[in-house]
Parts: sequence; structure tokens; C-alpha cells
Amino acid sequence: MRGKHATLSQIKQALALRAAGMTKALIAEQTGLSISTIGRINKRFNAPKGTAVKRLIAVAQSDMLAKLADDDGLRLEVAKLMHEDMALTRLLREKVAESVDALRTDDPDAAAENLRALNSAASASITLQKAARTAIGANEDRIADVDLPVLRIEEMTAAEIEQLRQRQQDEREQDDTELAH
Repeated sequence: MRGKHATLSQIKQALALRAAGMTKALIAEQTGLSISTIGRINKRFNAPKGTAVKRLIAVAQSDMLAKLADDDGLRLEVAKLMHEDMALTRLLREKVAESVDALRTDDPDAAAENLRALNSAASASITLQKAARTAIGANEDRIADVDLPVLRIEEMTAAEIEQLRQRQQDEREQDDTELAH
């Protein structure tokens, strides 16, 4: 037994919602059609998800870059924001380094908690930077050849930890000796 056919109005609505980036389930809920019908409509009309959103982003980027080229005040504001972002990134890197140095090897739960916090901070920073790059049109194609630093976290053996502690102790003693002279 066959179900009812989608009306032209439902098809147009389904395609518009798909272009806006909605999922098949949400489109089905909005149009009253089944998810499988929505899938067939998308396939029949070759309707990729989010095309309208991508076009709107491209238009907004173009408008923003045109305004940026014509407006000295806006250029100054963008430069301030980029400078602030770089300062925050530097601060985040310093805090990551301090936190890694302060990890207690005798308490794995505390170390894991600190690493989760570092991961959250790094993820937030990456998200902000991606949003800023998208906003100014600095996509990955143009910056693909830039070598970015990589933070690697490895588990140290007891011997490596002892060696690191000894090296730090030697450096402190050398600093104390230099200060005494």
C-alpha cells in the first residue's frame, strides 16, 4: 500500500529547509512527510545540506572584507581583536606549559583532570581562531603551508622523571651559584 504523495509546496519547503542546514528528521517534522520521503526528495533534487548557509557566509565575508577595505576604524578594530587573540594564545600556551610542569605523577586522577582542563582550553582557543579565520576569509587553503607547533604529551618513565628532576636541581644550583658571585 502506497502512502500519500508530497505536494509541490511540501517539496519546496523541504528543499528550503535542507538548504538552511536542517536534518532530515527536523524537515520531516516541519513538513509532515516521512524521513524516507525527505531522503528521496533530497536525492531527486540533489539537495546538499546547508548550501544556503554557505552562500550566506560567503556573502557576509565578502561584505565584511569590502567594509574592512573602506573603513579605517573597522581595520583598526580588527587589528586590535587580532592582537588580543594573539596575546590570549600566548597566555594559553604559557598556562599549558606551567600546568604540564606542575602535573603530579603520584596522583594520576589529578593529572588526568588537569589534562582534561588543558584540552578544553585548547579546544576553545582553536574554535575561536577558526571562527576568526572564517570571518576574515583566511581559509585553510591559504594557510596550509604554515607549520603550526604541535603539543605532544607523552608518558614519562620513572627514570626520565628522575633525570628531569636532577637536571632541574642542577640548574637551580647553578643559578644559586651565579647569584652568590
